[in-house]
Amino acid sequence: MLHLKFALNLESLADHLMATVKAAWKNPFVAPVIVFPDPKMEQWFRLRWVQKQGTLANFNSMMIDRFLMEILVGDDITKQKLNSDVLQSVILAYLYETDEQCPAQLQEPG
Repeated sequence: MLHLKFALNLESLADHLMATVKAAWKNPFVAPVIVFPDPKMEQWFRLRWVQKQGTLANFNSMMIDRFLMEILVGDDITKQKLNSDVLQSVILAYLYETDEQCPAQLQEPG
């Protein structure tokens, strides 16, 4: 299941995430996957977890680009690698769900 949380304060968001993960993490050998936007954010979260909760072992995380690639392509290695142009097109097509063109500021020049 996918959970999205938003907050203005990163520390409160991280504390809420820790509580949610801790409640869902029943089996220490099967950790829930946490998706981060970049490696520095993951590193910061790991440090915050250790400060607040103590040790952290068998933590399962991935970066957003890998997560998106897995949900778009899966295990099919014949598919093209994901890049920002393709991802933008996929997201815009999903958001608009019509054959209308994208807004002018999002169109590629030319």
